[in-house]
Amino acid sequence: MMHEMNFVIYGIKVTSPILLPLLFPSKTMSDQVVQLNIKNSIDQSYVLEFCTPISEIHGRKIQLSSNIPLETSRLLEERCWRLNIEKLFTFNWCNISNTITIEYNEILDLQKLSFWLLHTVIPIYLTLKQSSLLLHASVVEVGNKAISFIAPSFGGKSTLADFFVKQKHLLLSDDKVRLELRKNNFFVFPSYPYRRPYREFEKLGNYTEYFSHKPLPLGNIYLLNYVDPQDDCHIESIVGLHKFEVLKNAYLYEPVSVSKIEMECLLQLVHHSTVYQVNIPKDITRLSLVYQMIIDHSTNGKI
Repeated sequence: MMHEMNFVIYGIKVTSPILLPLLFPSKTMSDQVVQLNIKNSIDQSYVLEFCTPISEIHGRKIQLSSNIPLETSRLLEERCWRLNIEKLFTFNWCNISNTITIEYNEILDLQKLSFWLLHTVIPIYLTLKQSSLLLHASVVEVGNKAISFIAPSFGGKSTLADFFVKQKHLLLSDDKVRLELRKNNFFVFPSYPYRRPYREFEKLGNYTEYFSHKPLPLGNIYLLNYVDPQDDCHIESIVGLHKFEVLKNAYLYEPVSVSKIEMECLLQLVHHSTVYQVNIPKDITRLSLVYQMIIDHSTNGKI
């Protein structure tokens, strides 16, 4: 028996025809909607001519394809997309529609569907829509602002964010964030209330009640740099070209290429954000020191 459910992720309302094993705060609101459609088969005959592999994520190959050459505008009304998750699901949508059709074979694994939909598919969908900027970052609330941690994969973002949540700071995102410029200030939209301080493949992680139900203005962005356990932890400002490179490297996906729209948004982020490097000793017992240093710096502005 089918039961519809609704939830908001990255500021977008998602309507699903089936109940997914997910918990979301009830206060979230959005005027943008994505409708899911579930299909019990993968249409092997539905092949889109222009393809590009994105990467291998959680041990599975990901491939994006379209009916129009990828180097042309993503926003053409007649463009359709097909995203294949190796041996699991295929997600299809067209620009003129707000519906994502999910195809699967055999048994529908709701845990894996929830993971791939929230962790990968919706961010790629939003990136291709070019409606906002998405960054690879973990984000927590400090002083009613969204404090962001950026680093390469397995660079400690989730571990640090988890420590902040344990101190009862609200989580906005464990891994990915959507930013939107409003009146000369960027706002960060919450993703989903799950965190993974120690990652397991294809799992969203642990649910947390400490989750923001509304977007918050962007605060400081911290690039995490791990140093030897005995070294001092300190914070230094990042400016100029280095600042641009750091933010460009944190851009979430380049499944096609960075468009003019996204480049302009990145330049706006460079202009409107403050970015710092925080040196963190590789000693988990010193996380409380790092935490207090970031709290003091983000609230008092002292390096």
